[in-house]
Amino acid sequence: MNRRTLSELKSSSNKLIIFRYFFGFFLFYMYIIFLIIKLIF
Repeated sequence: MNRRTLSELKSSSNKLIIFRYFFGFFLFYMYIIFLIIKLIF
């Protein structure tokens, strides 16, 4: 029981880290696109 709950917590934390990484990458990508558009126009 304890091992199963610990593994579930680890998997959930890994999902949160992956989601946070993708969200940060998406914000960085959108910021670069905004700078390029600002330079062009």
